Amino acid sequence: MATLQSIASISSTVAVHNTTFGQIIKGSNDDESIANVGENAEMSWDNDWSWDDDEQLNEAADLVGDAAASNFNIDWSCEDIMYSLSPLADVVVFANSSDIVCLRRHLDGNEVAYQLLFDHFQAESLSVGPITSILCLPLATHKQSLQGSPEWTCVMIGHESGHVTFLAETGDRVLTQFWHSTPVQGFKYNSYRAASHSNERDSQEELSILHTDALVVVDGQSLCQTLKACRSQLARSASGVQQQQQQQQQQQQPHQQQQAMQLAFKKWALRDQREFVDHANLGLRRTNPFDQLVTASLVGGPYATIRPTPPVYSVFVTAGQSPFVGFFYASEDQWQPLLSNATELAFAVATKVKSALLSAAASWLTGGGSQASQSGGPDATDGSADRRKVEPATPLSLRYGLMDKRRQGVAVAVCPYGRYCAVVDAFGRVTLVGLEDGTALRMWKGYRGAQVGWVAAQDTSGKGGRALFLVIYASRRGLLEVWTACHGPRVAAFNVSRQGRLLYCPHSLMGLSSLNARHYTTGYCYFLDSNRSIKAVNVPYHLAFTDANSYQTHDAALLKQLRQTLRESPEFTEAESQRLRQQLSQFRLVSYLEQAVDRLIGAKQMTQPVLDACLRQALDMLTGAAGSGAAPCLPGSSAGERAKLGAFVASELELLNAYTLVRAVTADSAETGASGPGGAELASLPQPERLGDDVNLAIGRLFARLGEKLAGAQTGDCAPEPVALKPPFSVPAFLNMFFCVIEKAAQQQQEQQQQEQQQQQQFVARVQFRAEASLEDKARLGEFLAQSYLAGHVTLEDQLAILRCDQLTGCGVLLESLACHLLLDWRRAFLCSDWLARFHLLFADALRLLSMAETGAPAAAAECLCGLAASADQPPGALLLTLLLIDCGGDFIEDEAIWEKLDQLAMKLRDTESLWLCMDTEPLSVKMIEQGSRGLVGELLARRLVGAGLGPADLERLFLDESADADFALAHAAFPLSLQFDVLAANCAWEAGLAWVREPDRCDRLSACLAYMGLLGSGSGCLKQGLSSMLWHVHFCKPLQSLAFLADKSGRQPGDRATRRELGMSAAAACEFVALMADFLSDCFHTAYADVVPALAMETLWDNPAGRLSLCELALDQTAPVPEAVRQHRELSRALHLILSLRLSVRLFSLFPSKLLFRSLTSSATPSSGGPASQQSQQQQQQPHHHQSASSADAARSNFLLSAMRAAVRLPRDDSASDQDVEQRLVRGICRLAEDWFGGAGSEPCQMLLDRLRRSRVRDLFAMGRDAEAEALISSVSQRFLLASDLLTVIGARLHRLDKTGQLSVLSIAVPSVSAWIESCDTEDVFAELDQQQQQQHSQEQLEADMAGMKRIMRHLLNDMRETQDDYKLALQVNDLLACF
Repeated sequence: MATLQSIASISSTVAVHNTTFGQIIKGSNDDESIANVGENAEMSWDNDWSWDDDEQLNEAADLVGDAAASNFNIDWSCEDIMYSLSPLADVVVFANSSDIVCLRRHLDGNEVAYQLLFDHFQAESLSVGPITSILCLPLATHKQSLQGSPEWTCVMIGHESGHVTFLAETGDRVLTQFWHSTPVQGFKYNSYRAASHSNERDSQEELSILHTDALVVVDGQSLCQTLKACRSQLARSASGVQQQQQQQQQQQQPHQQQQAMQLAFKKWALRDQREFVDHANLGLRRTNPFDQLVTASLVGGPYATIRPTPPVYSVFVTAGQSPFVGFFYASEDQWQPLLSNATELAFAVATKVKSALLSAAASWLTGGGSQASQSGGPDATDGSADRRKVEPATPLSLRYGLMDKRRQGVAVAVCPYGRYCAVVDAFGRVTLVGLEDGTALRMWKGYRGAQVGWVAAQDTSGKGGRALFLVIYASRRGLLEVWTACHGPRVAAFNVSRQGRLLYCPHSLMGLSSLNARHYTTGYCYFLDSNRSIKAVNVPYHLAFTDANSYQTHDAALLKQLRQTLRESPEFTEAESQRLRQQLSQFRLVSYLEQAVDRLIGAKQMTQPVLDACLRQALDMLTGAAGSGAAPCLPGSSAGERAKLGAFVASELELLNAYTLVRAVTADSAETGASGPGGAELASLPQPERLGDDVNLAIGRLFARLGEKLAGAQTGDCAPEPVALKPPFSVPAFLNMFFCVIEKAAQQQQEQQQQEQQQQQQFVARVQFRAEASLEDKARLGEFLAQSYLAGHVTLEDQLAILRCDQLTGCGVLLESLACHLLLDWRRAFLCSDWLARFHLLFADALRLLSMAETGAPAAAAECLCGLAASADQPPGALLLTLLLIDCGGDFIEDEAIWEKLDQLAMKLRDTESLWLCMDTEPLSVKMIEQGSRGLVGELLARRLVGAGLGPADLERLFLDESADADFALAHAAFPLSLQFDVLAANCAWEAGLAWVREPDRCDRLSACLAYMGLLGSGSGCLKQGLSSMLWHVHFCKPLQSLAFLADKSGRQPGDRATRRELGMSAAAACEFVALMADFLSDCFHTAYADVVPALAMETLWDNPAGRLSLCELALDQTAPVPEAVRQHRELSRALHLILSLRLSVRLFSLFPSKLLFRSLTSSATPSSGGPASQQSQQQQQQPHHHQSASSADAARSNFLLSAMRAAVRLPRDDSASDQDVEQRLVRGICRLAEDWFGGAGSEPCQMLLDRLRRSRVRDLFAMGRDAEAEALISSVSQRFLLASDLLTVIGARLHRLDKTGQLSVLSIAVPSVSAWIESCDTEDVFAELDQQQQQQHSQEQLEADMAGMKRIMRHLLNDMRETQDDYKLALQVNDLLACF
């Protein structure tokens, strides 16, 4: 609705104490209080407002008093008072013929008031004639720091002499211009406005000045630049810093000052109209071609000249007499812009500089800078205006008008977009004139002395719509009306003071451009009330749509306004409630009223009293209550639509009433803290006889075990006594839990059906939970509704009386919310028997009330609760709910299918709770097990065991000793088939593999996976092999392939950074991973028991043939792997492990010419000839095979094994057992790889290679100084004569070392041939470690030990060496040499 919003008021200090303001309103105020004060003080408005000193002023202020100042009313209707308000309403100017006051809006404490900015009494500084017109115009700025505020505000003053004075907001004169010699009657300013369509031109800035016989139009852009330049010059002159420099510049370059202040203007002498008093400048208008032809034919007749393009006119509208509305068209070629008199401008500049210098000197001498600045000194323009040259005006004839000889136009107001104008005449008529063709569209009568204005409303929905409203102030009737333009009705009316004044600002800021014009709009209308307050006329956009065809647009705009009100109100007061009810009463369509009600219900800050009042307002509108005005409020809706929405609102009111009662009881219980009756009628858990003794006994054991665990973990926070009442629901949260289903009311009698057909239809609303309402929200609602009774604060009868609401009990909302509360807060049932007893009774009564509301409702509610219990992830609460439903539903549920479903659900919940206890209370539900795979029970328990860190030994202990874990015993008793040992071990192995994949650095989890695989016995050979295939293809193949390619690419052991980037594990973890893969491929693919298939079965209660296959079933469906593929991957794993462990430099894939690597284990050795060639090429690109012959491959493998054996012996070590185990494990790996590569341990090539490896190891051990280990292994060498030659080289190296270190002179006593041989033994570098050890030990005992060791080696050498060997003679000579020492 339209409003009068007070934006500020004139300060009482200005209104009472300011002399100039009092002089302006002299004679127009008849307030008795001020008159009495004036009599008591022996003063009057005529004689005593011009006090001379401050003492008299203070004395008068004390006499007036604060009360008189606050109640001081002003009669603004006096015609001698002139007004002007800034478009931004920040500056207001009052004036009469001699005085002027300027006020600015300021924040005074908590009140916004207009304070004095400047005043001129008796116009001493404006001695250019009496004042006849004023205009307040702000200048826009392009500075972003001002954030849209004007740079400064210019006050334009028109004088009777024709002068126009421009004042700054400080009161200093900026510029004085003289364009015409007759009195100035009014100012109008056209602000910049961008074109709204392509056929329209941008509206340029122009200042139009109406004289008694002429119209002057000044270019706004040049005027804005001139005013800014003059104000800047005035500010510099007043500072007194650059006075001398400015005088010199003005004397040397006066032509530059003159050029900077040239103003382009046009002057028209309006003809064919008498006594025009007001005008409007419509700017440039372009006619269309049709109008151009019509006008040319009317003006020039058949011989008229037609221009190729339509001409552009400047259109002026005037209000006067004969005609009382005139339209003047000035074409562009009809005038030439004129410049102001150069002599006058230069003279004005010199005058301002002189005035500023005198003002600065007076301020320095007397200290009265502000007064001197305002007085301005003598004005050189006084008396010289008549002598100046006045440019002649260009005659402009009247184009057309509204002719009425007796009617006198008084005022004209153009709408913001230039389509219409409102003209006020002396006969009390307001005429709406269309500016396109100059026709009178509408006329209002009976508005004598009226004042008019326009308000433009924008559509805030983003569609760009706009609406115009005409504001008419009938001062004689004290009425302010708002009408829709141009044929709409009156949309608002206000009773206002008769002494007010309507202030209309058709313009915006001066100096706008296309960059900042969009931030400012035109069309501001304010009302100046007699109580000194200024009020803005605000009209919403939706009021423009009042006819039947605009109901939808009207309600859409009103709905958006309602949303904005709800968004901007932090809390709702009584005023806000009244405002919301008024907005509701304005809706026309039921569909939008329904959206408004939904918005009100969903408002987060909504309170119960406000919502109750609004809903009752809507219900009165819908039901046609007396005095509600339903007929005019909803004219565009049918009776059926109103009845449906009425049922919905009545349902919401009923819910709101129930909320109010529950909230009141909860608040009283919280304040008193009184404890209600004990309520121990049912102290034990329910045990329905229908389930049987066995099921009840099993459930009892489960509940007993659960009670023990809860009692052991109970803390102070979980204590049931006292029961803490949680904070209640808010109103929106409570109502947004539900949605209403509107249905037709069922008629029981035929007479009632006939009556309803004759009258309107009846509807009822059924409340249901929203689909998005979660279990936690429903549980919180159940606690909110029943917490007072469950805590023992009220009796059961009182609680049922509070909840006796058809929307809660009759629709099953109460029963479902109580069930959800039990599902989440089931622990109270085990910790407090009184709580469970009260809940049992309340649950039974809720079921009884539901059965009374509708037949068959308990069965439907039971089916819904079965679904809740099956999907609840807390099995104890779901089992309790099922037991309560079975125990209480015997008298209300008759459907046998429901009972069978309840019995089956109870047994499933029993098994689920046993598994839930074993899983350490992780979320688990019946629905989760049913919708999961067939082996989900074993998978869940295996995940729990692996996550808890239980190893294979712990798993064996659980099956061997049932007393080791009571929870596992209960779970195994509930699921004996799903938790078989082999099934659980297989699932544990899979979960351990998944855990390693998540953390590849944790190789202990991979070891646990292999250990779990080892638990699968001989009866599960097929299961073990299938699970191994799944683990290989899913988890192990890709990491091993990446590591193998990385090692082959680098040709050595990959670094730690590379392995972490490619595999996510460290280099040490990668080495351990390869070793475990070698063991995995050796042990898990054993085919001895691969044909043994274990028997897999499920419990009858949980058997789901349509479910997904379990892990064990998937493993049994795996295809048996090809042994050759397994063997090659095992060989690659062992070779890769040797490379990583011993840091060998070799290309890995040079040792494996086969194409089976990293393909499926079920692939054959030779690809089929019919296969696509693309597969072979792709395999060749993935694996860089080196095509070699078989002999070259065997040689490469032999060299690799020899290098590995030498590197294994040379590993840094100490005498610890761990280092010895590492070396033994590496040697065994080398021997196994040799057996794999060369045909097994029984083949001759393999035996030869193994003997060669042993001979190399013995030689390296002797070379490293580990004689004892080497002597123990000599017996394992078959070809000892070859070993003898190697040992002779070892002896030569040792002798050379002794001679080189100076411990023994060997070369000096040896024969030349032996000496040369010993020196040649120095070239080998395999004895570096022995050199270091002997350099540290130079004792005689060590030397003797070395000689003894060489003699023992020599004995073995001579015993094994053949006489036919080439080195035999050399050996004898070396033996003779050793005998010399």
